[in-house]
Amino acid sequence: LADVAEIGGSIPDAIVHHNPMATVASRGCDVGCWFCIVPKMEGRTFTLIPEFPVRPVLCDNNLPGLPADYQDLIVARYIGEGVPLMDANSGFEPRTFDEECYRRWDGINKGPWRFAYDDQQERGYVERVMRMLKDVSPRRKRVYVLIGNEPVDACMERIRHVIEWGGEPHVQPYMKLNALERTPY
Repeated sequence: LADVAEIGGSIPDAIVHHNPMATVASRGCDVGCWFCIVPKMEGRTFTLIPEFPVRPVLCDNNLPGLPADYQDLIVARYIGEGVPLMDANSGFEPRTFDEECYRRWDGINKGPWRFAYDDQQERGYVERVMRMLKDVSPRRKRVYVLIGNEPVDACMERIRHVIEWGGEPHVQPYMKLNALERTPY
């Protein structure tokens, strides 16, 4: 990262723009998607933060990928502290989201169910998740559809799938990980 960032040192106001209503209970993601910065910055193994401050916005990267007992701990912390989970912001990985995960989080998730549909290979996983969420309002099924990583027809097909399956597609253009400006590739 030396070509785009200064490594080391201290930046006292580093979290000045951080949402004070947000928190994280873990860092990292074990999936390792080629276009995602998380494994490169936070690692492909999870770092668990059991003493996280409980706040209404939870920004973990892959909640269903976490060990089940740790997911239970997070849920118990929210219930125990009486804090409503208004948004599991970074969301649920469709590959690891199953009925057990849905039941676990359904009791406390007051916000949208966020997950991604990044490429055609994920179709089966996303369709399965959408079936599990069939009784959830389309506005609460926020599916982030990556575009620009596959031919236009394939990207459009994924957008149409989300609509057909009763979800709300949120289109995200692919950007190179080393992009210095937020310009889609």
